Amino acid sequence: MSKSHQIGLIIKSCRESRRISQDYMADMLDIGQSTYAYLESGKTAMSIDRLLRITEILELNIHEVIDESLLSQAPKESAHDKYAAKEFSTDTKEAYNELITELRNEVEFLKRIVNRTL
Repeated sequence: MSKSHQIGLIIKSCRESRRISQDYMADMLDIGQSTYAYLESGKTAMSIDRLLRITEILELNIHEVIDESLLSQAPKESAHDKYAAKEFSTDTKEAYNELITELRNEVEFLKRIVNRTL
């Protein structure tokens, strides 16, 4: 397996764990979605500049991505967990907490409606 393919698999795993689409990544990189898909699949080699930009968008450490690709023949399952467990920014945590609060309120509202109809 080529290094481009290994790096692409690591990036794909991280992108998917963050629920980011290929379309979004392509827009951020000012390229077509199919071009981005070729980068992730390793069919097109990535320039260092492109890899740096992708790791910035995904909030990854470029050195860890490269190290992971060099240390294994295939990305380890733990690579997904390692990047998925990355600490979120304060803004992201606040946004998630707001969403959780809204969802809890909605659940309570729906419970009250159900209890009224029973």
